[in-house]
Amino acid sequence: MAKAYKSNKQQEARYPSELLDQFLFFQNSNNDHQIRSIIRFESQLDLATFEKAVALSVQMIPIIGCRFVESRSKSYWQKLPDDINDHLVDFLETDDTISEINKYLSKKPDEFIGPQIRIGVIRSEGKDTLCIVLNHMVFDGSAFKEYLYLLGQLYTRITEKKTAIENKEISRERSFNQVFKQFNLRNKIRLVLLHQNTKRKQDDPHFPRALNGNREPIFILHELPQNKFFRLKLYGKENNVTINDIVLSAYYRALYKIIKVPDGKSLNIPCMVDLRRYLPTNNPISFCNLSSMIETNCESMKNFEDTVQTISMRMNNNKKKYPGLNGLGMLSVIYRMMPYSWFKEFMIRQFSYPKITITNLGIIDSNKLHFVNNEVKEAIILTALKYSPYFQLAFSSFKDVLTFSVSLYGTRADRDTMKEFFEILDKELPCWH
Repeated sequence: MAKAYKSNKQQEARYPSELLDQFLFFQNSNNDHQIRSIIRFESQLDLATFEKAVALSVQMIPIIGCRFVESRSKSYWQKLPDDINDHLVDFLETDDTISEINKYLSKKPDEFIGPQIRIGVIRSEGKDTLCIVLNHMVFDGSAFKEYLYLLGQLYTRITEKKTAIENKEISRERSFNQVFKQFNLRNKIRLVLLHQNTKRKQDDPHFPRALNGNREPIFILHELPQNKFFRLKLYGKENNVTINDIVLSAYYRALYKIIKVPDGKSLNIPCMVDLRRYLPTNNPISFCNLSSMIETNCESMKNFEDTVQTISMRMNNNKKKYPGLNGLGMLSVIYRMMPYSWFKEFMIRQFSYPKITITNLGIIDSNKLHFVNNEVKEAIILTALKYSPYFQLAFSSFKDVLTFSVSLYGTRADRDTMKEFFEILDKELPCWH
């Protein structure tokens, strides 16, 4: 369990900043390390009840109500005064919902001031849209989904005057060690010795981004409706491949059509992976960062069937080799040995973030995302705003609607490129089978 300890001066709780917290923070020149959600309701929330639910969620998961502190020797999370819990929800009425959503999602919490979350309720025409922006250093995508479910549970229990969820259902453990300790000594040694590709060349292929023009936050959503999503599932079942294999294959094929890849080079697209796969299935919910990457590589191929079968075979092989753990064993040793300032310099010098990535945020469960007396119409999770030349495709599903998203700081020309990209991606997906 992550320990909390007291500051001698301010007598405020502190929590260690963990390896994967710091890893994301050190990459802040590539993206704004925030994770976001949009939840659209069929009617209005009870604001007083929702505010109580948010305040209670911060009591249950105190890392949200902290600020990030750096010194030469260490970094840590310092708990803010309890009265911040009374001012965590913004409320706005508008006639231009889309514009206000974009504005709200564009502003990130300041990790050095805290808290690590912004929550807005945007009301229009008698319906509410919930916008949440959370520091990715605190949660990964899987934990973020669980947090959304928790908000719904708390809102429902408060409305129905039931006892709140007990803290024992939530793990306070945030460190990578909860994964590492699942292995025996022999495998721990093997994990420490696993290699990870941390050095990438400056001339590696990257997504074409405008060199000039005014840049602003851009959130681009592209929906695949239920009928097309059903066809994807059917294609996967008939060909013994996963939805992840299918989307990744279409992504590769679309990128080869839009990126000029030099002869002799192939694209390498790391995929995000949830390290909770190594934890016991009965573990309490772990609200922390346990995401890593698995390397994938695919050359240009003539038809989709060859691409998806190649991707499926390579992904299955990767799954047999401790997916996501490459390099983390050694990093966890270095992290414990080095002062914070040395570790930060080491990581910035040794690790270069991949220019193109993909993340499957999975299914947002409509049965778990439940707010009593108010149906959730739509739920989307968006990932960090990427700076040029970095690019990430994210996707998740809710009520059998698959939503792709791209978040970036870009120009009007970048918007046009995104439109072209999604048109190509759509054509590559085997929805027409």
